[in-house]
Amino acid sequence: NKLKVDERGCCTCEDVEEGASLLVLPLKNCWTAQAVDKECPAVAQALQKAFVRHPEGQELQAACTKIALHLIFEHRQLQRNPEATPAAEEPRRKHLELLGGPRSRKIETVLAWGRRDLESLQGSFWFEEAHRRQEEILADLQALLADLGPEVSLALGLIDQLEEGRSALEGELPRGSV
Repeated sequence: NKLKVDERGCCTCEDVEEGASLLVLPLKNCWTAQAVDKECPAVAQALQKAFVRHPEGQELQAACTKIALHLIFEHRQLQRNPEATPAAEEPRRKHLELLGGPRSRKIETVLAWGRRDLESLQGSFWFEEAHRRQEEILADLQALLADLGPEVSLALGLIDQLEEGRSALEGELPRGSV
């Protein structure tokens, strides 16, 4: 690692040649689709079951879907029992802790803002963009929940109760449940 991070940002801490690697991360520290298959059988099996039910659903086999569900699953496991070590290696556990809890303000984007928060942006590009993206996320989540089914979604921690899953399948997914 040839980078130094401080309050001003990120810079190299030594001279480097053009094209040289500045940061190298071991693959074992990264969230990958292969890690899902090895470390998180609950997610791997749920996605496989959903794919059997919906073989046309290529997004169920996409690396980004596997990684996102692995992150969510491990994060929920850590929230439920902070003393238990998730399947994730220590560097990935630290990443999960950075994500905070459901009401945490540690990491925040306009995508997580509620209606009142967005009112201050009324009439701006960011107001429209935040709403557009929130609707896109809800649509993607509804499609995923439909493919997985309520029971699997509950087991993976994507919903808190079966009633939420059934509501989502009917197109009623409140923003607060995301």
